[in-house]
Amino acid sequence: RQELILNAVTFLTDPKTQASPLAQRVQFLEAKGLTGTEIEEAMRQANSSDPHPSHLQQPSYNPMYGPLPYVPQHNPQWDWRDYFITAVVSGSLAYGAIALARKYLFPHLQPPSVTAYQEDRDALTAQFDAAEAILKEIRAETSAVKVAIESQQEKVDKATADVEAAVQQMREGESRARDEMREIREEVNNIRDMIPKMIEKNKEAQTQSLGELQQDLKSLKTLLLSR
Repeated sequence: RQELILNAVTFLTDPKTQASPLAQRVQFLEAKGLTGTEIEEAMRQANSSDPHPSHLQQPSYNPMYGPLPYVPQHNPQWDWRDYFITAVVSGSLAYGAIALARKYLFPHLQPPSVTAYQEDRDALTAQFDAAEAILKEIRAETSAVKVAIESQQEKVDKATADVEAAVQQMREGESRARDEMREIREEVNNIRDMIPKMIEKNKEAQTQSLGELQQDLKSLKTLLLSR
């Protein structure tokens, strides 16, 4: 785009084109694709450049634009159409700038209205209320879960206590059974040890009884023979 502007400046400073009316030159530049802002910039640069006498200027034509149609030579003067076109272009640019500012800039610069504050406040209040309701539900669910866990824990503790008591009873029963078996085993061993002794005593008693009986028989036999 900068090259287009430079070509437009060259076109506007050309003595051959300066003889043409401003409106025709503007229309020609617009036909070449330049915007109003670019045309104003080219005109500003063309007016700020040092003018050279027309008799020192060499005829030159921009290859991009080409020569304008032949226009009778006369001193360039601004008529009411030039001023009108310039005013229209400037007004259009100003209106476009104001419209853009009003659409994109002013809404960000204006403070929010009371209604906007109220709407934001109501929206935040609704969000806080919803969050509070959710927290209450979570708290209620947590309490219910806590009660259920405590009840389940009590049942587990009771079952554990019952199992421990049963195990303790089984251990005590096993201990008593072992003690009884040990006592029975000791008694059996004692009886087994006493049986031979009792048999031996019975033999001795029987032998003694038989000896005494034989002695009595001998005494009776002797008594009978003596009669």
